[in-house]
Amino acid sequence: MGQVSRSAHIKGWARQAFVQRFSQNLESLYGLGFTYSMIPSLRDAYGDDKEGLKEALHRSMVTYITEPYYGAAINGMTVAMEEEKANGGDIDGDLITNTRLGLMGPFAGFGDSFHWGTIRPIVRAMFIPMATSGVLFGIFGDWIIWISAIVISWFTYWLGYRSGKTAILDLLQSGRIKLVTAAAGVVGMFMMGAMTSNYVALSTTLSLGSGDGAILLQSVFDSILPGLLPALLVLFSYLYLKKRGKFLNLLIIYCVIGVVGALFGIL
Repeated sequence: MGQVSRSAHIKGWARQAFVQRFSQNLESLYGLGFTYSMIPSLRDAYGDDKEGLKEALHRSMVTYITEPYYGAAINGMTVAMEEEKANGGDIDGDLITNTRLGLMGPFAGFGDSFHWGTIRPIVRAMFIPMATSGVLFGIFGDWIIWISAIVISWFTYWLGYRSGKTAILDLLQSGRIKLVTAAAGVVGMFMMGAMTSNYVALSTTLSLGSGDGAILLQSVFDSILPGLLPALLVLFSYLYLKKRGKFLNLLIIYCVIGVVGALFGIL
């Protein structure tokens, strides 16, 4: 038995941050990657207790999927609980598994909505115009998004390890995570709307009537709501993908509509 060394922590964090999702299967999803990230710490914690190490590895192989960078707190918390158990603490193996499984959803919801649903659209909205204008610095927008996520995973891992399950559960039960998640969702939707108006283009050349009295249908749409057609296009895409439609099929549909619309002169 023993304490988990700092080098084992660093190895475990690096595996979690960089390669946890390199392996996926239908039985445990990212369970194999999670187990791989836990191996250095479990070896230190259980030492010569081969049976305890075996049981800990089996616990790690259960179904696991969450946002990997904010969810690094789960890795740290699991290491702390396994270390406590290995050193004779009154902690049950099922508690470790159930706590980890119970935290997957909240951290997935928070990480996905805050970082990928809010921060990423904001950063891209700042850098895409630079890239399209030929400014070289514009290509680094996604680099910033991913590097910041990796840096965040370092701090969340240590938060989970040093705070343990009690502090994390108290944070989740306090409702603060839900408030931040809800706010992030609102900001994310706002940014998606802003990006839609700037980067999604759809208009029609159809007209009502003929001759000098003809009214362009597009002008009617613009008088009702500027950007109505692009907004409807994004809404259709969202509803289609939400019903488990395939992205490739959606691209094919848009290509067909674009070609047909151009041939008949309505788009």
